[in-house]
Amino acid sequence: MTSSRQAAAIVALLCVLTVAVYYRVAGHEFVGWDDPTYVRDNPRIQQGLTLATIGWAFTTGYAGNWHPLTWLSHTVDWSLFGNWAPGHHLVNAALHLVNSLVLFYALWSLQAAGQPREPASKGRGEAAAAVSPWPAGLVAALFAVHPLHVESVAWVSERKDTLSTLFWLLAMLAYTGYVLRPGLGRYALVALALTLGLLSKPMVVTLPAVLLLLDFWPLARDKARGGRRGVPAAAWPQLAREKLPLLALVVISALATLWAQSAAQAVAATEQVSLLMRLGNACLSYLAYLKFCIWPAGLAYFYPIDQASWQSAGQMMLAAAAALLLAVITAAAVFGRRRCPYFFVGWLWYLGTLVPVIGFVQVGSQAMADRYTYIPLIGVFIAVAYGLADLLAARPNLRNLGVAAAVGWVLVLSVLAWRQVGVWANDERLFSHALSVTERNYSAMSNLAQVRINQQRKDEALELLRQALAINPHSALIHHRLAIALGEPPLNQWAAAKAEFARAIELAPGQMESRLGLAKILTILGEFEPALREYELVSQSPAHRAQAEAELAALRRRMQVAAQLLAQAKAALAAAPNDPQAHCLLGRALLTARRIDEADAAFRAALSRDPKSVPAFLGLAEVAKARMQPSEVIANYRRALELAPGEPTITNQLAWLLATTKDESLRRGPEALTLAQQLCAGAGGQQPEYLDTLAAAYAAAGDFSAAIATIDRAIELATAAGHPPALVRQMQTHRQCYVNRQVYVE
Repeated sequence: MTSSRQAAAIVALLCVLTVAVYYRVAGHEFVGWDDPTYVRDNPRIQQGLTLATIGWAFTTGYAGNWHPLTWLSHTVDWSLFGNWAPGHHLVNAALHLVNSLVLFYALWSLQAAGQPREPASKGRGEAAAAVSPWPAGLVAALFAVHPLHVESVAWVSERKDTLSTLFWLLAMLAYTGYVLRPGLGRYALVALALTLGLLSKPMVVTLPAVLLLLDFWPLARDKARGGRRGVPAAAWPQLAREKLPLLALVVISALATLWAQSAAQAVAATEQVSLLMRLGNACLSYLAYLKFCIWPAGLAYFYPIDQASWQSAGQMMLAAAAALLLAVITAAAVFGRRRCPYFFVGWLWYLGTLVPVIGFVQVGSQAMADRYTYIPLIGVFIAVAYGLADLLAARPNLRNLGVAAAVGWVLVLSVLAWRQVGVWANDERLFSHALSVTERNYSAMSNLAQVRINQQRKDEALELLRQALAINPHSALIHHRLAIALGEPPLNQWAAAKAEFARAIELAPGQMESRLGLAKILTILGEFEPALREYELVSQSPAHRAQAEAELAALRRRMQVAAQLLAQAKAALAAAPNDPQAHCLLGRALLTARRIDEADAAFRAALSRDPKSVPAFLGLAEVAKARMQPSEVIANYRRALELAPGEPTITNQLAWLLATTKDESLRRGPEALTLAQQLCAGAGGQQPEYLDTLAAAYAAAGDFSAAIATIDRAIELATAAGHPPALVRQMQTHRQCYVNRQVYVE
């Protein structure tokens, strides 16, 4: 078989392998790890490809990164697919397939360009055809199916990896053309590809250094070769100077990246991750990546730095041993560079391309990350593939064994990668898997807690968040999530939520989401002036201005209404001090102002003047709600209903509470069912809200079939009557509980 036919077979195999590993992304969701920030909840990219979006992409440090081309690619995807996650995933997978093919052709072309040619040598394409494509094919196959690369492909937010690597590989191809026929135009193509790569992800800053490595092997530019198309020898200083314009582009990109990450507070402070710890972790990570390269088991989306372990002498000795081993391997590569140039180039490729992400400048709190190996492992694959080819050329008797080993390794990696792709299917699988394969993974605990919150499993979420904080008490995100869990129903622990939001802001003053959350809690607590100050601070952030200004306007209206109601109530009370209605009016005004204790006193004053005042009992029920006293809420509604038998609003509220209260000792399914049936009969069974209550009562009484039938009727009526979509969605949430044979808990 000719080399050209072999290359065609390799291309076909690469396509089959890549599709077999990654086809399942067509059923994947967005995950809660950066995807909301990057795509799902990013209003900028959802505006479409406009001049405003393009301007934003080139000037923003949003999410701690400066990669305008990546933002624009997400924008195009959103224009094509909207919120349909599989579309975004499939584009990533397609880019990965293209990268695998371009990598193959780039290495094959480089290998051919480095071959000596006689004066009568053939053209470039024919020369390449004379070189065996199998080593380059093995590198591309390992790149295509290695499980360490799954994160870069199966995670929508890592578009920056697949996109930037495409331009890296195209730069290598352009460089081959430039080396064979030097010229300003061909050099400009290299610079253009590098620029596009830098605009996609700053990871490609090491490309000029890698091109210098390729000058050594396979291009051998330091050696003279004959023939009209031969490459003249060049001194290494000359080759280094040749890369200076490319280096200038790299410096500009590096400065922009540092600005973006510092602005987003993504760079870890030295007091959080000491310099000694960073160096030690970097050495251990180099070896850990190699271990995962050989046998990629136990991969996770996040590997936390265990700071406690770095206090021990044993961990430091382990890091020192790792540094020594790396030095020995590097020395061997340098001394053996003439005998095994592919190992020298591959090893230095691996070491050098990991430098931006190995942790010397610590971004975030991860010890390492699978995605960081997307480009660096190419160096390892080069050392392995070309080393194997060299061995088999010297020992033909080992050919069958070597080929079988290579094929077997590729197939095993394909199976493992296929399994790893499934881990990225959704939040539940991603975060649960990380917890199962790592220790003290506070990030996985925090993210899984958010999943549990969305599933209305608040108790489990709180336990996970508290475990995460015990490991990493300095995480603003975990404090933020704990604050949200505490402040939402059914917990409503607003004072505790206020303290957690305050701690999150103390740790990350620039995170506006925590200030928004604090402002809302302050509003609930009636601390209107501090809430106003928080909203005003948030409104200075362009990304949150619209929401903050809307909340600010609503709060000001509420304060104005509360002031007006208080003025009216005080005037009414001054005119008739013994009028129970005037005292109830004052109580309502005080409730609006969130002055709960004073409201309680006002309603009790009304009852002292009229023990049968229904508004006073309803007011006391609202006070009990604010104090999170469900038994008192129910007691006051019961008393109000005794005084106003059959009153629909009171009947509905009492029935709903008896059916959905979290406190099982207070839940009364049969009583709720009786009240709800009377309520619906009086309304002719045509009120969606009353049917919603009846469905909840059926569920509380254990009749889930009747609950489902009733809620379906409620949804049908609400939809036909044009009720707000939020109400319909709420009913659908209730229905899912009944389908799962669960009582809906308020």
